[in-house]
Amino acid sequence: MYAESGVVTTEHTPPEPVKWHPYAQCFPTVLGDDLKALERDISAAFGGVQQPIVKIGNLILDGRARYGIARSMLIDYPVVQYDGSDPLMDVIRWNLASRFDRMTAGQIAVTAKALCKLEPSRTDDIMQAFGLEVSEAAQ
Repeated sequence: MYAESGVVTTEHTPPEPVKWHPYAQCFPTVLGDDLKALERDISAAFGGVQQPIVKIGNLILDGRARYGIARSMLIDYPVVQYDGSDPLMDVIRWNLASRFDRMTAGQIAVTAKALCKLEPSRTDDIMQAFGLEVSEAAQ
């Protein structure tokens, strides 16, 4: 049903209904001007979705907004099955690279806390990735 890990394919419709990966759900949804900018970047005039949506099976690990926009525009989009070894740290790295400068301190803290709740044994790693003190996870 899915291509091998790391192989980029193109979808117009997923082979089965997708869901958001729990790690991805911890990050704020792209809204407002950021969403409009992403829609412009993805529009057919600019060549569609350039960065693949990263999935683990039918769970979207990265690219929820790109997926939603492509589906609403009825255009094909690239998809790749995750081929890394640490989806938690990868989803943090990808999201911070693309939106850290647009997240408030409160959003960063809430996101880190939500991830710590999902993976309590990785609290130190999570907090370090966000540049926060471990004590902030308890607040």
